[in-house]
Amino acid sequence: MDWVTAAVNNSTAVEIRPGEDSREPFILYDGKSRRLDPEKLGLYVQECLENGIYRVETEQGDCYTDLEDTPEDTLQRERFAELQSFLQSNLIYDMGAEQVELTPDIMASFLRTDAQGLPVCDQGELLIRAGRIREWVEELARQYDTVDTTRDFQSTEGRVVQVTYDTYGTQLDVEAEVEFLTEALLYEREEPLVHTPAYLQEGFCRGLDDIGDTYIEVDMGQQHMYYYQDGECLISVDVVTGNARRRWDTPEGINYVYNKQKNRILRGEGYATPVDYWMPVVGNVGIHDADWRREFGGEIYQRNGSHDCINTPPEVMAQLYELVEIGTPVITFY
Repeated sequence: MDWVTAAVNNSTAVEIRPGEDSREPFILYDGKSRRLDPEKLGLYVQECLENGIYRVETEQGDCYTDLEDTPEDTLQRERFAELQSFLQSNLIYDMGAEQVELTPDIMASFLRTDAQGLPVCDQGELLIRAGRIREWVEELARQYDTVDTTRDFQSTEGRVVQVTYDTYGTQLDVEAEVEFLTEALLYEREEPLVHTPAYLQEGFCRGLDDIGDTYIEVDMGQQHMYYYQDGECLISVDVVTGNARRRWDTPEGINYVYNKQKNRILRGEGYATPVDYWMPVVGNVGIHDADWRREFGGEIYQRNGSHDCINTPPEVMAQLYELVEIGTPVITFY
């Protein structure tokens, strides 16, 4: 039975190996459990031969045994338990409309590894790749940041127009998130930790689409304004924007209502005009009532437009003022 003994003794003990599944980046190979027992196997083979049985089923012969762990085997099991605890971090980034889970393969990418791709420990502690944490946070920012970018916008009239984020937009605080994530990776947790990231600038709506479904749309080519709330168009009205002939054009872009005031006097070179409702969106450009106008829309803006504001019928402006919250995105385009 020397061949049986040799086959058993050449088996691998307990070791951590790289996995092939992203959900299980590492596996524990247990070479100590269900090992063929040479003595039991030899006796069973002899019994089978004596009974004229020449096909040996080791399961039926109870030919297996579990070997005792060596100190090194025990250490490997402890390391694997620590590794699994780290990989199953239960850490989720709440990005608003989406949630980004730090899956085991993402967590594994934060670990320092050796030439075989196995985690490296120092005095029993897993070592973290600080540079990789920053790379991951920066990639998250690239996906969600919109400040100073351009995007396609589906207009109510059906056109897809390109608009640039001006004063509105989203920008993650990368430094704060690198610090948070580096700290968070050190702690075990039983319940999922849902984390809302820090922002240098936060949009009215959080998510890959930070305009969302509540916004003001001003189609200056059509001289028409829409207000959408939770995807429903509550206001649709003709307006008058900046005087194109005098180059007082209302600026294009994505901005937002940054204040609301009643009974404001709008002042500029050669004029001081009282309005009942004032909602500035970028600099001194805003949306307000214009009771001196009897008509809105059409081509009025080309010859008798505003000083760059969005003139709105008084009765509609009163309604808009009550509906709109500070922070609401305003998209203006031709």
